[in-house]
Amino acid sequence: MILPSFLALLPAMQAAFGTGRQAFRAVATHFWCACLSIARVFHVPDVHDLGFALLTGGIESPARSTIWGWMGRLKGAAVARFTRLTESLAAWAGKTLRVSLDSHTVPCWTRKYAIPKGYHTCRNKHMKLEHLYYFYDLHGHCLLRLSAAPGDQDLHRRMLPEIRRLKKDTGAARVRVLLDAAASKDEELLLALLREPGVEVLARAVRHRTYMRQWQAIPGSQWSTYEEPNETRGRPPRLLQVANTVTHLGSSETPVRTIVAREYHGRDQKECYHVLYTNVAREHAVGLIQEFRSRQHHEQAYRVGVHDLNLDAITHGYVKDSDPEAPDFDPARITLVGWLKALAFNVLQAFKGNLHHPFGAMQAGSLIRHFLMRPGSLYATADELIIALDPFGFREVLTEYVEQLNAAAHRIPWLGNRRLRVTFADQEPEMSGSTLASLLTPKNVWC
Repeated sequence: MILPSFLALLPAMQAAFGTGRQAFRAVATHFWCACLSIARVFHVPDVHDLGFALLTGGIESPARSTIWGWMGRLKGAAVARFTRLTESLAAWAGKTLRVSLDSHTVPCWTRKYAIPKGYHTCRNKHMKLEHLYYFYDLHGHCLLRLSAAPGDQDLHRRMLPEIRRLKKDTGAARVRVLLDAAASKDEELLLALLREPGVEVLARAVRHRTYMRQWQAIPGSQWSTYEEPNETRGRPPRLLQVANTVTHLGSSETPVRTIVAREYHGRDQKECYHVLYTNVAREHAVGLIQEFRSRQHHEQAYRVGVHDLNLDAITHGYVKDSDPEAPDFDPARITLVGWLKALAFNVLQAFKGNLHHPFGAMQAGSLIRHFLMRPGSLYATADELIIALDPFGFREVLTEYVEQLNAAAHRIPWLGNRRLRVTFADQEPEMSGSTLASLLTPKNVWC
């Protein structure tokens, strides 16, 4: 169902890595492992499925040594070219780009290599890890760009150069970026970002004790109360209290607009403060608070990545041939695998846009189980590869999508340039007597 999206990546793969069979199998294996929720390359030889083998350019699943051998020779320049060619940035030239920037921390369990440690929020401790810094497009609900970093490079150190580079590469007139509290750890670096031309910032504040006293001391006359609908049926609306104030960050005498939101939770009605620093001067505070809540889609993308696309099962970034006490960091392999998983996430996001409710609201794992991991039969003619899906209860959901897919007449270059056609098992495919056996030779599988 999502094979056309993979076909669109072929020109970028060939431009970056060449037209060799080993490069294709390595990249295709990582991509389809993410799309089909196969946890690790280690498990690939045990996937005895002809469809998976054909998707990865063979008649059998690739060997681990084939993939790992090619990955060991991977060059950073080739990966940079591939990611650049597959990023959807050109559409934002001269426009306002709304993004969220945050890191996903990948824990590393090695004992041999003394790689830098960082703070892992889910485990609430400092440990060996590596960072995947993704930009999330809040308009298109997709992952926009990836940068890999060692565990000691936190968000406040990476945000300014990454945002500058994104603004330059997109040509956007303005970039509005949403940042979690990690961006406020170093106030001088946050101030530098707030002063950056063409960049609008909504950054969550760290609840320092000194600042908390200031926010709690705001007079009652400065608070405005708003009602918000309660998501729980039958409950009264929730009350949100908002105050506009300013904060002097660091050694600067320049006041920074600060939006203080106060909610009450629990039976004891305990106060809960959520505070934003921003350089957006003329927009209403409640609108900015609601906009910042859309950053939750970015967090959801990480949860989907971990549980459905195995984002934590990723190759390492440290160099094994370097000194174990101070290993070098090579971002090439971890960037390629992390970006292929991001592309898989984007492809599944685009695919569910073709489905009506409630299927259009599914996350990646449900899409994979309902629509991608479906049993069926394969047929081959001299010009076509036909996929006949076995009957299932909600087939009508895919009817229109399958018609559009067949009308596009996509060709599969590594399968003799045969045309892809999808049908259903109760619709007898129009064939001239050929069987799949005519396809299953190395010469025909890789052409």
